[in-house]
Amino acid sequence: MAALAAAAAFAGLLLALVPVVGADTDAAGVAALGDLYTSWNSPAQLVGWSAAGGGDPCGAAWMGVSCSGSAITSINLSGMGLNGTLGYLLSSLVALTTMDLSNNSLHDVIPYQLPPNLIHLNLARNNFSGNIPYSISNILSLGYLNVSHNSLFQEIGELFGGLNSLSVLDLSFNNLSGNLPVSFVSLSNLSSLYMQNNQLSGTVSVLSNLSLTTLNIANNNFSGLIPGELSSIPDLSAGGNSFINMPASPPRIIMPPSQSPVAQPDRPQVPTTFPNGPEDDIPIEEGDKKQGRQTGLLVGLAVGSVAAASCILFALVFCLHSVHKRKDGGTSEPKDFVGALAVNIDRDSNTNIHQDSPVAASVLPRPIGTPERAYGVNSSPAKKIKVPGAATSYTVASLQVATNSFCQDTLLGEGSLGRVYRADFPNGKCLR
Repeated sequence: MAALAAAAAFAGLLLALVPVVGADTDAAGVAALGDLYTSWNSPAQLVGWSAAGGGDPCGAAWMGVSCSGSAITSINLSGMGLNGTLGYLLSSLVALTTMDLSNNSLHDVIPYQLPPNLIHLNLARNNFSGNIPYSISNILSLGYLNVSHNSLFQEIGELFGGLNSLSVLDLSFNNLSGNLPVSFVSLSNLSSLYMQNNQLSGTVSVLSNLSLTTLNIANNNFSGLIPGELSSIPDLSAGGNSFINMPASPPRIIMPPSQSPVAQPDRPQVPTTFPNGPEDDIPIEEGDKKQGRQTGLLVGLAVGSVAAASCILFALVFCLHSVHKRKDGGTSEPKDFVGALAVNIDRDSNTNIHQDSPVAASVLPRPIGTPERAYGVNSSPAKKIKVPGAATSYTVASLQVATNSFCQDTLLGEGSLGRVYRADFPNGKCLR
């Protein structure tokens, strides 16, 4: 009987121990995840999850939860459509190293109570507001922090003095303002820093000694000078600020020109890619060559246009000269005689002409003669016409009387040989 009683007692002890052995998750982890589930309004898409105090996240394999033994080490629920806050028990997840809750609709502030041993924290593309909690500065193991595309504001704060393991920091697309924290100089292992599209101001001199491979500070209110050390960063974007100087574009590889299009085999053209940035659209050397070609083309077009216009003008003048010469010299007829009295008299020099000086005039319907060079009484070159011997000569005095002193009323016209007047003589004879 005694042996039988001992066996029964042992069996009862085993039954009492079954729930303890079957519970794979520590109680603190169960409580923290139950609090999250409640803060998210118990979303149905989280299969296996239950409210605080119930369930076994590790033993029942809750969606997005990974464990190591009884400790929860990872929560990955990116893009699950979650809506709510982060609760207040996250600091009890002491074994949690990865938490990715990006691309959801979580809101309010990022809680001060964060898992203390995180390595990877991604809260991007939510609706968090407020500032970055100071508890971030106590997560010394943190290597990746992404809080981009939220509504965080105020200054960044001196949070990074002890984060020597941080390699990627993304604070972009928020409303952060103020100067960069001096504690940035302690980020000795930081390789990628994204702060574009904020309201940050001041200088960026605190970044000059960081070993960065990617830096994006575009579209802020930074000013002053960009340190020369930043120009060696392979992927640098700094546009949209008020810097006095801008970093030079990285040097481009210039391929030597091909010797002959025929000698080169057909091969596909492979474009060379370079880091994106507002200043990297056109290489410096290539832009200078392109500008030189455009300038040469414009100069060539201008010179060609002037030469063509000169040729056309020369041809036009030559033709006009030929026509004028043919009319004046080819037919031996005065151009503007028109069968009337032609008199070549300079009004300004009339005072130098004696009243009795003879003047050659002709009254011919179609005078025949050729113009030749002669010199008048005032020693100026003039043209005179060889006329037949039947021509009548008149003195200047008689012409002045007949034309009423060369009055405008008797002026008939003006040609290449001088002005043509109508002369009315006392004997009734009229020369037109």
